[in-house]
Amino acid sequence: MQPINRHAIVACATPAWLAPAAVTLWSCAKHGAAQRADLAIVCHNPSARDAEDLARFNALRGTDIRLLPVDATGLARPDSGWGVGTLLRLKLDEYLPPDYERVLYVDADVLALHDIAEIFSIGMEGHALAAVPDVGSCMSRRTMRHVRRLNLPAHAAYFNAGVMLFDWQRTRASRYLPRALELLLSGRNWPLLDQDVLNIASGGQWKKLPLRWNAQQWLAQYLGVEVEAVARLRHFVGRHKPWNSPQEPACRSARAIYADCLTGTPWEWILDTNQVDWSLASRLHWLRQRCRLFRRARMNVLLHS
Repeated sequence: MQPINRHAIVACATPAWLAPAAVTLWSCAKHGAAQRADLAIVCHNPSARDAEDLARFNALRGTDIRLLPVDATGLARPDSGWGVGTLLRLKLDEYLPPDYERVLYVDADVLALHDIAEIFSIGMEGHALAAVPDVGSCMSRRTMRHVRRLNLPAHAAYFNAGVMLFDWQRTRASRYLPRALELLLSGRNWPLLDQDVLNIASGGQWKKLPLRWNAQQWLAQYLGVEVEAVARLRHFVGRHKPWNSPQEPACRSARAIYADCLTGTPWEWILDTNQVDWSLASRLHWLRQRCRLFRRARMNVLLHS
């Protein structure tokens, strides 16, 4: 991949997640990134048809999203319940050229809702990584116990790895990603896999970004915050996504964005509402999420930092 711009925005995916990843990068291009950053999807074993579908998407939406095919079979953790797509970010230093100044990693369930160009001008204060604290880790005793078991430095918060801004030269020089990969492959059980090892490998040395740069939907579910009004990058954490859960309250408004982007493309089929899981079990899960005890004081500190 030959760099065109000084910066890059990259998503990682398996072929099943190629369409959402394309929408993610399209939304970034639409909101200020088109002239600032190269757009790329690192994809595990895409087919020729996948490449053709992305080329067709680019032609229809006026984007220049590049496909970087890789074989990451060795990263697969079949017993974990997590797909290989999320683990690809641990090898971005192998997949992307060294020339970039900043690299913005975004999960394939992230949408840019407002201008994001300024993120490439944010001061890193000497850190290789900038990220947003993980809202979910403050929501229950169970998740807080999990974070404590990671033995992070006393001062360190736990960040959500769905949006990460890298000072690319510092990241490569520090071998941050290879160290995280070594932890993943060490044989220890990591409940949140790459997010856990990325936090540990950082040693607590990362710049804290405001929540608007990774507005996780827990904000709406637990605090009633109007996420769309404050989010630059909205992150649909959890199993409900805008393209497959139109009845889920947190996904309704964003579904129109996916419909607008995907209608007429080879991936229009993912908007099929027959995929919606609105069973009794799903409803109970939805209710439990909203009834769970949370620590409002801790959240207020995060919201106003």
